[in-house]
Amino acid sequence: MGIHYCEESEITVNRFFARSENVYDNYIIIDGSDVNHIRNVLRMKPGEELMIIAGNNTEYLCSIGDYENDIIRLDIVESRENDTELGARIHLFQ
Repeated sequence: MGIHYCEESEITVNRFFARSENVYDNYIIIDGSDVNHIRNVLRMKPGEELMIIAGNNTEYLCSIGDYENDIIRLDIVESRENDTELGARIHLFQ
């Protein structure tokens, strides 16, 4: 988890990671410890925006839709290719 600064508007947006299997056409599901962090630590409300990075090399600007028991449904506002990955793979051996 970190903070992303959007160059265009100088607005701070919280950034979280999601598994690619939790990304659907129009929404993303957040589960696990991030639910507690978003709801209780950051105290984010429905309608607030955050950035989601998924394992599919795409980043999503999302709006909080609904809180359910242990999940959050995020509505996808915008998506764009995430080109911050290194071009080389690194293998570590011990």
